Amino acid sequence: MSLYQWNGDVLTEWKALQDKLDNGKREWETFMHTGKAMAGSSLAPEILSSWRRCKDRGLNPYDDNMIVLSQRQLDQRLKQNEALIETIRPILQETAGSILDSGYRIDLYDKDLYLIGRFGRKLKEGDSERREIVLGESHNEKDAGTNATNLAALLERPISLMAYEHYRTALHSLTCVSAPIMGADGKLMAVITVEGYIWPLHKHTMALLISLKESIEYRFANHRMEGAESFSHLLNANLIELIEHPIIIADQGGKIIMANRAAYDTVLEGWEHVIGFSCENIWGNRSPVYDVIKTKKPMLNQRLISGSTKYNASIRPLVGSDGKLRGVMIEAKEIRGKHTKQGGKDGLKAHYTFENISGESCEIKQVIRLAKETAGMDNNILITGESGTGKELFAQSIHNASLYADGPFVVVNCSAIPGTLLESELFGYEGGAFTGARKEGGVGKFELAVGGTIFLDEINSMSLDMQVKILRVIQNKSIMKVGGNEEIPVNVRIIAATNTDLWKMVREGQFREDLYYRINVISIMIPPLRDRTGDVEILVKDLLAKISSRLKQEIKIETAAVELLKAYTWPGNVRELENVLEQSWVIARTANKERITKEEVLSYRGLTESTKGVPQEGEAAVEMKSKQKNRTVGDAEKALILKTLHEKNWNIQATAKALGIARNTLYRKIKRYEIERNQ
Repeated sequence: MSLYQWNGDVLTEWKALQDKLDNGKREWETFMHTGKAMAGSSLAPEILSSWRRCKDRGLNPYDDNMIVLSQRQLDQRLKQNEALIETIRPILQETAGSILDSGYRIDLYDKDLYLIGRFGRKLKEGDSERREIVLGESHNEKDAGTNATNLAALLERPISLMAYEHYRTALHSLTCVSAPIMGADGKLMAVITVEGYIWPLHKHTMALLISLKESIEYRFANHRMEGAESFSHLLNANLIELIEHPIIIADQGGKIIMANRAAYDTVLEGWEHVIGFSCENIWGNRSPVYDVIKTKKPMLNQRLISGSTKYNASIRPLVGSDGKLRGVMIEAKEIRGKHTKQGGKDGLKAHYTFENISGESCEIKQVIRLAKETAGMDNNILITGESGTGKELFAQSIHNASLYADGPFVVVNCSAIPGTLLESELFGYEGGAFTGARKEGGVGKFELAVGGTIFLDEINSMSLDMQVKILRVIQNKSIMKVGGNEEIPVNVRIIAATNTDLWKMVREGQFREDLYYRINVISIMIPPLRDRTGDVEILVKDLLAKISSRLKQEIKIETAAVELLKAYTWPGNVRELENVLEQSWVIARTANKERITKEEVLSYRGLTESTKGVPQEGEAAVEMKSKQKNRTVGDAEKALILKTLHEKNWNIQATAKALGIARNTLYRKIKRYEIERNQ
């Protein structure tokens, strides 16, 4: 068998390969020099995220020395993994024999990503372009940088990397395809990697690796399963054909072993030979099937998506007379008609999509591309950026473009909740768990977010104790309520956000390194407004349209005012720009103007200070400076409210409507500005 991919025209394909390598080299060199992806980058988000983590760690990309276990450490590790190696060896040896002439080999890494087995051809003498990977070598990201073995373990799915997609130059001569081997408990057991010299891989190489992964996982499942024949009679194939709803039976490792015709016609449509495949292949690694396997407890009303069709599934454990889990039964029903979002019932929904993100700069387009690609994945995400850059806007957009879009979107501002209350807020509590607790207990944010996304804003503010609990939720995909003793499975995607340097906090001991890697599987870095070339004018237009819609008034702005806004550095980013526009309109209305002028914009202190020393022209400029000294935004707002109150004969409802604010907001402002009728 050949692993090379040639379609006939060797020269054309060689040129395409060379172009890909040249582009990859430019991508790599640009990032190493600037710490950023190059303009128009096509780099996958999971690779870019890994590069960023490596750079944050200070890993030297030019260091060819790899971390290798001592012989004593290697012997201990080989002994610990003896059963694993002996179970996998026959499969890998057989496969390695079939690809002997391809120049590729198969490597086996343990759960800590140390090489514990090699199968296939070794390097020939004089092959100076490649380096021999030795037993005991670490391919953990912190040691080896970005590589397929580590990413497969982190993402819990097969992945391929070629040449310059690797972080370290030591791996630039390699093409690698890796797949994780997962146990029945959903935890990583090992990683297998097909590795060879830079060359166009055959299109079936990934399929080969997935097949190996499935064979190995199935072999381990069979070794664990006792009384397999009795289980096969537990649910006779003829019996499930009598059930009109789709029925699927999986063993205790999550491998499908039986399905009725109704399932093949609906949920498994397009999967003609599904027997032996894992539920992960069909529904992803967050499938509730694995929660049932883990807890041995049924889960009802679970959402499964097959293609574009949504199903409501009941998943029940199948337990033998000896009390041991034999497998699970999945009964699915298609969700027909208009589907009411779970989030919509409780107001827990995301309102924004990528269409709501304004900007045409290369910087923001690059971030949007990465975010869109990330939305289709199943991994946790970390969004970073200065305050006011729009982190929640991106989080909502990602949610609405993901498979979790029909589920709730739950926001938790970690810095706004006292540390003593955060645990019960996130996980809920049992009745009587603490003084003041409700008798019936409380539901936490993670339970509210089941089937959807939980957005942990300002996660950097969490205490170390709380970080341990979040890490446990991510690892076990379950929570335990305060005062409770029962694990509750939660199928939730986590999007976290921070405006601080998390890796710096890791180095200073303020943030756990293991949690950092768990939430930072994919990172989205939103650029500050000052770095978004040409976007200010577009944002001004879109933000004024938004404010106009809310106030039900057409708001215009003169060109000179826009030019001033474009020249400012915006330390508060988009949020600051929106505040300036709104405040400027309040002042303009007070002066009975029909549009925002340069004068109103300069009433904002930040802009005033940024223009100090800039020559002004004419009497209008002198008058403008005089007004700036005597008027603050608060004075202008007070004057506008007072004027409107008199116009509406102090009718609070009519005044609030005219101002475009809520009645309660108007009452607060009247109290704040000490406004009275006789003024």
